[in-house]
Amino acid sequence: MLVHLIDTSDATDDDPIHSYEVIAGELRSFSESLAEKPVIVVATKLDATTDRTRLETLREFCGEHGLEFHAISAPTGEGARELVRSIADALDKIPKPALEAATDSERIAHESAGDTSTARFENL
Repeated sequence: MLVHLIDTSDATDDDPIHSYEVIAGELRSFSESLAEKPVIVVATKLDATTDRTRLETLREFCGEHGLEFHAISAPTGEGARELVRSIADALDKIPKPALEAATDSERIAHESAGDTSTARFENL
């Protein structure tokens, strides 16, 4: 899961949609599997946003593209609880990969090398 934070405050003149598209493009060019992960888009710095035009434009863009959207303010906590709940819910929906049992040949190779430890891997 990716949580994409975008500054929509009055302190920046950046187009938030362009900011999202640049990062999404970079992720896609780096790894198609990254680009396929679920995304939550978060407009940040609500406490420093008096003109909400960019925020609302980003909200509309996300709605049109089926992207979950939240807006938060770290100093005031506005929207933070809802975002955390949404992230937790989204993580619960991501299928957990099944752990494959080691094959006999893998077990024998480890035992003959003197390695009798057991490793457990979890997708955190």
